[in-house]
Amino acid sequence: MLRAFNIYGNPWPWTSDKGLVRGILTFIGTSKYPASLQFLLMTLGPVIALIPVLDRAGGWLSTRLMTFGRVPLFYYLLHIPLIHATTLVIALFRSPAAVSWLFENHPLRVPPAPPGYRYSLPLLYAVTLLAVSLLYFPCRWYGPSRRGDPTHGSLHLRCV
Repeated sequence: MLRAFNIYGNPWPWTSDKGLVRGILTFIGTSKYPASLQFLLMTLGPVIALIPVLDRAGGWLSTRLMTFGRVPLFYYLLHIPLIHATTLVIALFRSPAAVSWLFENHPLRVPPAPPGYRYSLPLLYAVTLLAVSLLYFPCRWYGPSRRGDPTHGSLHLRCV
């Protein structure tokens, strides 16, 4: 409702005067950086609504995903440097000029990307799958210490 009536929550209003497809894309094109209220409602709302359904899910994939759900901050803190390192490696191979561009831009004022830097959707999915797969192992290792398992190595600290 907020987005439909351009009431509050996003710095840029949407317009429907550009045709059906462009109107829909403008409608869902909310501000991620800085995160607007409408962006948060559009992304977190469906996830919160799906929690009861996903909580009853079982199987191999569900147990793997629960590994990440048990250590969300740990995953979050690890994924940022991993994604930046992966981006640097890919930029070195695809467009060496992009390496300096990566360090010069700012999330709110991003200059145009250098030629050859834009990622294809399959490459983006491959990097995402690689990052999540690599982070599964440290998250699985850290999970027991988060639960206070005394048999889990050196991360368990005891209060004396």
